[in-house]
Amino acid sequence: MPSDLKAEKQHYVMLVALGLIWGSSFPLIKISLETIDALSGVVARLVLAAVFMTLFTLSRGLRLPRDPALWGKFSLLAMMGTLGPFVLIFWAQQYVDAALASILMGLVPLSSLVMAHLLTSDEKMSVPKLAGVLVGFAGVVVLIGPEALSGLGTNVIGQIAIALSAFSYGFNSVMARRTRVTDLNPFVSTSGVLICSALLSLPLLFIGGTELHTVSLRSGLAVTGLAVLGTCGAYILLYTLLRQVGAAFTSLNNYLVPLSGVGISVVFLGEQLNASALLAFCLIVGGIAISRMRIGRKAVTTE
Repeated sequence: MPSDLKAEKQHYVMLVALGLIWGSSFPLIKISLETIDALSGVVARLVLAAVFMTLFTLSRGLRLPRDPALWGKFSLLAMMGTLGPFVLIFWAQQYVDAALASILMGLVPLSSLVMAHLLTSDEKMSVPKLAGVLVGFAGVVVLIGPEALSGLGTNVIGQIAIALSAFSYGFNSVMARRTRVTDLNPFVSTSGVLICSALLSLPLLFIGGTELHTVSLRSGLAVTGLAVLGTCGAYILLYTLLRQVGAAFTSLNNYLVPLSGVGISVVFLGEQLNASALLAFCLIVGGIAISRMRIGRKAVTTE
């Protein structure tokens, strides 16, 4: 059995960067929803991201693959890890508080850990990994506030949508490695997945009802930021991490997302850190550290 994938210093830097990027995406989504309906926002984000990423990739002298089987894999990943979760999250954020949504998205590392154990040969579950995931999840709950859990049971459909998107992200991370899409240059794989995502999203325009002249500059800039930074930039980091250190480690960025939101508020909005935020920081960082511990050489398996 291959040895577990090892994370180096640069991988932790990329993990933090990915958490910061996706942490800034949630407020941008809220801004875009001011004058753009959820489905139109998803289409605009994906089309802009696909165009930008493809032009960027071609400008670097890289070519898009011609293998139909590979484009089939791109389409599968587009549905599971991009279009599906984007639609669910955009729609659910109309009904679910951001705090509770952040906690529910904390299911991504847990789902990634279980699926990586079942579907890969080099990311088997271990006691430290499971303990780290649970400690990190506790940190998210502390950061957001346990009172946010009181919302469980209301707007159940929206909460189920967020949970499904979390499991979809987890499954997608594992499948990206299993289908060997991560063996490609990350610019090429990102372009392929985003092109398929954009094309698959176009039918949503027949459901969405936003007219172009009603879109404010503020919402338009928010969608552009989501496309360029929150999608293109994030996916390049995502596929690089998946290729080099695997799904379980990469999924830990979801614990950094709410933490980055607090950091952005402190730096740019002048908000003060409280004891809960500091405790959450320690739990989340501690959880990531615990998950990378090694106890002997043998991983815990279900066999």
